[in-house]
Amino acid sequence: MEERYRTWCSKYMRSSPAGLYCFYNGSGDNGDAITCSEAHGYAMLIATLHGNQADLDGLLTFFLAFRNENGLMKWQVRMNKHHQLYVDDDANDCATDGDIDIATALFLAARRWPHGSSMFPAGAYEAEAARISDALLQHCVHPTLHVPLLGDWCNTDDKQNRKLYDSTRSSDFILSSFLLFHMKHPNPHSRQRWQHVLESTLKCALDQLNVHRTGLIADFLVYDGKHGWRPTSGKLLESKHDGDMSWNACRTRRAFIAPAGYLCYVLGDSKGQQAAIRAMDDEESEYFGDSIDLVIAEEAMAAPYWLS
Repeated sequence: MEERYRTWCSKYMRSSPAGLYCFYNGSGDNGDAITCSEAHGYAMLIATLHGNQADLDGLLTFFLAFRNENGLMKWQVRMNKHHQLYVDDDANDCATDGDIDIATALFLAARRWPHGSSMFPAGAYEAEAARISDALLQHCVHPTLHVPLLGDWCNTDDKQNRKLYDSTRSSDFILSSFLLFHMKHPNPHSRQRWQHVLESTLKCALDQLNVHRTGLIADFLVYDGKHGWRPTSGKLLESKHDGDMSWNACRTRRAFIAPAGYLCYVLGDSKGQQAAIRAMDDEESEYFGDSIDLVIAEEAMAAPYWLS
């Protein structure tokens, strides 16, 4: 596992005056963007689960430098030709899943390193985790449906925004994190609210068993009072595949394989697990797949104490 971690770090971990970040734009498709909150959440989870406190501290420092007015991470950070970091006006909003992962990493870090570090004193990890999870409750959870919103930018200003407000994205269904927040948040009221989020999101996911015979969950689901949660029809936010199981529901090629392999591991299906490992070895290296692969591997190693 140490070799896998070091290989991943050499490809994707970068340093800057603001701290460490996960470089996610190797293809160059996103111009001069260097990272996003999703990538940063993956990196913080990986560092914590692997037990690298120095990396976690560097990543936390970067996060603190790029919080928006709601205390959540600005979803994309760029670097200009002078190597200066900046954020476009349309990137100041958050993307819910990144902040969920960041808060998760910090709750786990609080348990792993209760005495803090030279950069962050005892109690700092837990305090920041609690603050982020409360910001998520305030800005990224639907107040009546109790499932994750698409981000802190959601509003009900007009008909289209109302539709987006009453939508949810399956990449934000991070149930283990909701359970962790319910168990570890220091405030009883917040713990109760996260239990409600966990139960509502789980019901939303399980209801899809009655929608599609495969039981697979679409990228985006839309709520209406008559039918409940259903896959969106056509493009809702990103593409014509928003109503399918696609990039958000399970990301990309390696990302489809790694969760299935982990399920085989949990169920004791060694043959299926080994088939998944071989399939991943055949895939080309890229940020999404490599990061999700390593997150799942680290979580598998940490499973015995994840919620202890």
